[in-house]
Amino acid sequence: MPGLNGTCQAPDRVAWEYHSVSLSRVPGYGFGIAVSGGRDNPHFANGDPAIAISDVLKAGPAEGKLLVNDRILSANGVSLENVDYATAVQVLRDNSTVQLVVKRRVLLQPEVQSFRVSLSRTGGTGRKNDFGLNLSSKLYIKDFHIKTSNLQEGDVIVRINNTACDGMSLKEARKLIENTKDKLQLVVKREQQQASGGGERQQHPLLYSSQNLYVQPPRRASELLLPQRGDLQPLPPPRPPPPADESVPSDYYSPPKSQLGPRVISFVKQGPLGIRLAGGNAVGIFVTAVQPGSQAIVHGLSPGDKILQVNNRDLGNFTREEAVNLLMSLNDEVKLLVHNSVVEYENVISKSLGDFFYIKTHFSYTKKGELCFKNGDIFQVIDTLVNGSLGYWGVIRYTNAEKGIIPNLVKATEISSCTKPVEGTKSFFKKKKEIVKVDPYERVVLKHPGFMRPVVILGSIGDIARERLTLEHPDVFSGPAQESHSCKTIKMSVIREIICRGQHVILDVNPCVVEKLNYSQLYPIVVLVKVDAKKSLKEIRGLKTGHGTLLGRKSPRKLLSISSKLESAWIHIITNILTVSSEDNWLRRVKDVIDKEQGRSIWVAEEGKV
Repeated sequence: MPGLNGTCQAPDRVAWEYHSVSLSRVPGYGFGIAVSGGRDNPHFANGDPAIAISDVLKAGPAEGKLLVNDRILSANGVSLENVDYATAVQVLRDNSTVQLVVKRRVLLQPEVQSFRVSLSRTGGTGRKNDFGLNLSSKLYIKDFHIKTSNLQEGDVIVRINNTACDGMSLKEARKLIENTKDKLQLVVKREQQQASGGGERQQHPLLYSSQNLYVQPPRRASELLLPQRGDLQPLPPPRPPPPADESVPSDYYSPPKSQLGPRVISFVKQGPLGIRLAGGNAVGIFVTAVQPGSQAIVHGLSPGDKILQVNNRDLGNFTREEAVNLLMSLNDEVKLLVHNSVVEYENVISKSLGDFFYIKTHFSYTKKGELCFKNGDIFQVIDTLVNGSLGYWGVIRYTNAEKGIIPNLVKATEISSCTKPVEGTKSFFKKKKEIVKVDPYERVVLKHPGFMRPVVILGSIGDIARERLTLEHPDVFSGPAQESHSCKTIKMSVIREIICRGQHVILDVNPCVVEKLNYSQLYPIVVLVKVDAKKSLKEIRGLKTGHGTLLGRKSPRKLLSISSKLESAWIHIITNILTVSSEDNWLRRVKDVIDKEQGRSIWVAEEGKV
């Protein structure tokens, strides 16, 4: 289970890490750990009743996995919160293998200090430039030969002569330094190491807080977990808990939060809430870290709490991004309905669960370092808060499982400048001046639409196909012009009436209108019928109702060219492309394609997310 990381500015800035650890008995070592604590014999001086790791045997099965003072939350799914010592020992002793969930108090990341440095040219040669610097990858200072008390190896260069180094390559940085005439101005940052607290030994690169003072662990002979012979007994007699004082929360000896029902936390917001969230729309929103000294921790929020409501708004289907935005938007009163769900939270963290939904793109996008896409591409969104920051979504491309990031909805809206026409009140296809912006992403699901989809046939023989389908299969296909007695406009009510009768409404419209139909969730079947040669085109059109070849003002070559251009420019709306000749039963093939497409599941707008 991944740990929690953050930024700290003082040694007492701490957070909790949660870890899932699997141990198996080893002859002569048992599990290789000693435990102490419990509500009847607290391990920690402040009265915390947690079952704690008090010793880890060197070269034992727990070495490198557990540390002294780790708090055991559960063993093989059995909660060990607020239990007595004997109960914890019994749970551990009854198993030859054990899956522990522990939490660990750690200092957050060290403070990063930034400062300015001014250097003068010295006439150096070789790999070092005239300012005496040798840069390594990621613009670290690898070494230098000017005696100065300011720079150190490992310093990270943030700015060079007022030019930010974000995204700058090592070659670009060297060139910028070489082109500097006399004075080189640098802004560098340096990590400041913090000293560990007084009462605990350091067994891990992360440092522990000095607040984690604990009672000297018992001797291994009486407490080592767990010899194979299984004759371990609880330590008699247990020490009584320390006298209650103001430093011990009143609920230390009450049932664990996970055994209680939902609780309400209310306070007036004063600055940031001080929490970090995990989860997403697929599993719910969880608190994964709480900043020490924040309002959240003062009012009882803790890692593992599932946020059910915020100011009476249900978070059941919220993405992590939406939940963060909602909490950030709160100005005054904050009212949270939360339920401590540690087991559910552990599953979310261990399996990296969170957001899960699909989107369809309505614009094309290309940028280095991000996934490129075209209008109509489908993505599975798995993270709406990449690296814990707003701005990008983690996605998987549906067609080839390619993983990457794309701009979130806010960024995509700024980038795309998508403007799409919408349905009017009187007629659907009549041109209008007013337009409305459509989101560049549409939440979609894969399912059958549940109705007879409209049919649009494009290409050089589209008019013949439409006419013959309505004449030869009137029970399946119907043209709206027959219903409205007008070829200029087509009312939406007429289209829906034909659909309700269980027929395909066959439409003579251009590709722009097809997009309107898709935005109105009618999802037409669009078949581009291409003819293989000019000779075939002439022969097919010569069969039109016995009236001879009707090409209008366009030559066969022009009609074939128009079909190719349609395929190139409107591929994202075309459902199927069919190439026919005059020698085959091309109309039967067109009808078969329509029947096949009608039976397929398609990407439709997610209910309530249009």
